Amino acid sequence: MDSSGRVVGSAEIARDLTTRRQERRDKDTILGRLWRKSLEERIELARNLYDHAGQQMAALSLGLRAIESHVESSEGRVLIERLHRQIDEASKELHRVVIELRPAALADEGLSSALQTMLDEWSRRTQITVDYGCEGPDIKLPVEVEMILFRMVQESLTNIVKHAKEATEVTILLKRSETEVQLIVRDDGPGLALGRNGRSRSLIEQGKFGLAGMRERVALVGGYLETVGAPGVGTTLSATIPLRGRPS
Repeated sequence: MDSSGRVVGSAEIARDLTTRRQERRDKDTILGRLWRKSLEERIELARNLYDHAGQQMAALSLGLRAIESHVESSEGRVLIERLHRQIDEASKELHRVVIELRPAALADEGLSSALQTMLDEWSRRTQITVDYGCEGPDIKLPVEVEMILFRMVQESLTNIVKHAKEATEVTILLKRSETEVQLIVRDDGPGLALGRNGRSRSLIEQGKFGLAGMRERVALVGGYLETVGAPGVGTTLSATIPLRGRPS
């Protein structure tokens, strides 16, 4: 019986559920297409910034060096040196923005090598041991899948530093097959009070916006994120993304 008192049959309930599932699939497909379009634009923007703005920064620096020998006053030399520092700072900020739009290591080396580079640096800074492994054929993954998995590891490492300061070891495993890719991130910290397959809404209600965001991004490419955690036993995140039949 619905809210108006009308008796609802099982066939009508089944049709309603089917309609709702289809609407959800259609929504996910549209969101996935919008996300991939946004990613393509970010990559193009990163390329243009690197090619054009980076060249302009280099030209400015060379121009200053060229006129430096013609400046005799100490005030003029101090000003030129200040301009050099400002150009250097602007170049560093430009480099940071380009990497944020699309990590250079990911573009040049591929996901596995980019992860290894990032994990080596993170382990050196935090003094937390990282055990990284890669299984399966070395197949080229779609750009959007690589970006999502790379960002998932970044977000996970950030969460470990923030919320699992007692952690001494992190295990990361990348598993690839012809049909799917799986990324597992496990730490031996205090653990989160999470149940398996917690809903995004419950994560948001708990203030775990990073996990909710990861789950939503993985869902955009037809995948799912599992979270397993309990106080005293650490936390495990596992993202599985299909390589066939993904939303187009």
